[in-house]
Amino acid sequence: MRGRYTYMRDIIYSALPKVFGSPNGISHSSICAEAEKFGAYYTEGLWDYRDYDLSRSKYLLIWGCDPVSSNRMIPATIKRFGEVLDRATVAVVDPKLNSSAAKAHEWLPVKPGEDGALASAIAHVILVKGLWSREFVGDFKDGVNRFKAGSMVDETAFKEKQTHGLVKWWNLELKDMTPERAEKITLIDQKQIERVAVGLGRAAPYAIVWLGPGAAMQVRGEKAFIPHYESPYRYGSLEEYPFTFIDFKSKLNREGRSANCTWYHEFKKVDIGDKSWEDALQINPADAARLGIKDGDRVEVTSVAATITAIARYSEGIRPGTVTKCFGQGHWAYGRVAADYKNARPKGGNNNERCIRLAASASRPAPTAPMTWKQRGHNTVSLASMILIRKRMLLTGIGQRP
Repeated sequence: MRGRYTYMRDIIYSALPKVFGSPNGISHSSICAEAEKFGAYYTEGLWDYRDYDLSRSKYLLIWGCDPVSSNRMIPATIKRFGEVLDRATVAVVDPKLNSSAAKAHEWLPVKPGEDGALASAIAHVILVKGLWSREFVGDFKDGVNRFKAGSMVDETAFKEKQTHGLVKWWNLELKDMTPERAEKITLIDQKQIERVAVGLGRAAPYAIVWLGPGAAMQVRGEKAFIPHYESPYRYGSLEEYPFTFIDFKSKLNREGRSANCTWYHEFKKVDIGDKSWEDALQINPADAARLGIKDGDRVEVTSVAATITAIARYSEGIRPGTVTKCFGQGHWAYGRVAADYKNARPKGGNNNERCIRLAASASRPAPTAPMTWKQRGHNTVSLASMILIRKRMLLTGIGQRP
């Protein structure tokens, strides 16, 4: 029974919740497309997907997405991206070296979940350097910039035009978020933070911040009424789960429905760090060396919720302390190519199970039947701060605070 884009939605969205005593009909889009539109609506007054004027841009800051690989206007972006690189500076914020980052002038491999500190630090620099748009925002009544690191500003001294609450935002959030402080949180060099902020500010009004849906959909904390940094909630202790797992979308995925196609597996190598006919878990070589994991080893990835298996592949395009895997595989009932359909055994791992513990296996081929740890011959080398009896490497999941 399919509920999306068919008249079955009247049953699923409306009648079915009432069976459980709920008057609320919540659709797929409420946690996907429509949630993304909320970000644009509350910041720009536009209830729609974002689009950008690439033809005139002088600075393009791509945040948490990969426009030449996965967005709603891929052909148009690919067509224009070469011209953008020739004319503008391109910077990408992402823990993984994605396709856009591989072409960009700046790659900021932010620590997962700490984007808010980076954004606040960039805003801090723009204000301290006096690079805000006075035509749009306004200015101090006497023309003297009072935005100084760590200093409160009198709200009445600033006359705003099209914005509301800029000085209040500075006093509550931005004044203390210096690049030096942000470096300790995000693990991005303070000089790079300042360089990107200055470049973005000087390029205005021909500057673009291409925002990924994930960043747009997170509103949380006591200061939710203003853009602010708040440390992410982590599922599992860092002592027991010291690594962070993130996933990404393949160039070949159309909303994840490609895993039962032979061409998908054959050309999977077009994704940076992946291999054909594999479900690869990308890990920084330095992390792998500490764990004794070799390129091509089969590994188990476990979170507080579940365990999946994948093939470890070295990648310097993933920041240390983080691993990544493309979503789309690991479904046992998706078809003959995607799974051992007869025996209901998936090929690869399903990221939705929120995997995250890592242990190297001595055997590279996939096991044909469930086996114990002893039979699989898992290595027992450990990473610093990982404390478990079997010394497997574990990772934390990140989410919003409850």
